[in-house]
Amino acid sequence: MERNRRQILKAGASGLLGISLVDLLRTEALAGIRNSQKSVINIHLDGGPPQHDTIDPKPDAPVEIRGEFRPISTSVTDIQLSELMPKIAAQAHRIAFIRSLVGSAGAHDAFQCQSGFGAADLRSVGGRPAVGCVVTKLLSSTNDPIPAYVDLMQGRPMVRNSARPGFLGQAFRPFRPDISSSSAAS
Repeated sequence: MERNRRQILKAGASGLLGISLVDLLRTEALAGIRNSQKSVINIHLDGGPPQHDTIDPKPDAPVEIRGEFRPISTSVTDIQLSELMPKIAAQAHRIAFIRSLVGSAGAHDAFQCQSGFGAADLRSVGGRPAVGCVVTKLLSSTNDPIPAYVDLMQGRPMVRNSARPGFLGQAFRPFRPDISSSSAAS
């Protein structure tokens, strides 16, 4: 039985994301699925390491501000990353690093990180959509073999509802496999 990307993602996510990107690409290649379109993988680390220890080491800043790890050069002139990220540094020419997030609501919650706006903004018309929902609206079609936006942020309550479609409506909500019974969802 031939599986499309949605089925593959659903199967992978239900097995605690037991399918890797390599597995997915290999399966697509075997099925003859080829696509040269660009993709965006937005990894929202709720909590996560600080930027000065990863993508923005600030080597010239005072000791109390800069990261504790040594900066290393990347494949892009004048961009340095933490020494902890040598493989990312080698691929930097293929990555757009976002080194700042200025909150419109003075908050540090997941929805603001996914939309750029406060949770109450435009509430009277459904609220602002998360960026992935906007991508779905602008770039996807009903014929796509894979959803444009997959939401796996199902952990803490502040994160759980951050991928909402807002005023775009439920047709543009993310695909959300049920991982509630896995240990990754807690």
